[in-house]
Amino acid sequence: MNKKRSLLLILLIGLLIRVLYIYFFIGFNAPPESHGYWLEKVGYNLSQGEGFGSQPDIPTAKKPPMYPAFLALIYLFAGHNFAAAQLGHILLALLTCFITFRASEKLLHDSSKSDSFSLFPFFSLLFLATIPTYIYVSGWFLTENLCVLFSLLTIFFLLKTESKPSFSNQILSGIFLGLTNLTRPNFISFLLIIPVWAFLRFPRKDVFKIFMTITISSLFIISPWMIRNWNVFHGFIPIRSEEHTSELQSHSFISYAVFCLKKKKK
Repeated sequence: MNKKRSLLLILLIGLLIRVLYIYFFIGFNAPPESHGYWLEKVGYNLSQGEGFGSQPDIPTAKKPPMYPAFLALIYLFAGHNFAAAQLGHILLALLTCFITFRASEKLLHDSSKSDSFSLFPFFSLLFLATIPTYIYVSGWFLTENLCVLFSLLTIFFLLKTESKPSFSNQILSGIFLGLTNLTRPNFISFLLIIPVWAFLRFPRKDVFKIFMTITISSLFIISPWMIRNWNVFHGFIPIRSEEHTSELQSHSFISYAVFCLKKKKK
């Protein structure tokens, strides 16, 4: 079986498993539960032009904006339809599987135009397409549906930067790193890893330039949300507010530092 057919077959398997899982175990158009309920509510209000909040015209910064914005985009085209959101999750999963395949090829320096190919990218693709935990999130309103895609796109363009350190690859790496943090702020500390990675992979004269290009691109994506939070709440909220303090402490060293400073002042 050739490369394209193998790729398509595994993606179809991933699609079929997710459709059957949602149909038999969750139900298409099933309403969100617990944590997902709040995210879905914000997404719906955003689609209705009622601001970023779980209640109309009452703004919040409890959570990052990207996943609710993703839901709002779906609702704009499909109406308030939970099944459409679930199908959106499935499409995100399939796209993530494809990016995993391409990133694995880059990692092994395989050419997508070559007839000879390693089995490793296909094992990576098959693993992500069939792993139960990733199948599970497709049926629920969870930020992981979007975060995994953005984080893998970040890695993919970092790998492309290694093989071809063009300005566009560096900017795209930073853009997707920013979008990842606007989905889940777990990766904000990744900015500390970038200079180490650049130091190990590039000539010394290029390290600072590459680090600054990726960092500035990432902060450029995050900054509108930070400015919005400053204007609305009159305080420095990098990604999400301290109303979920325990999560901030574990996910964002910047937010944790700000939180500690505020506590000390009190």
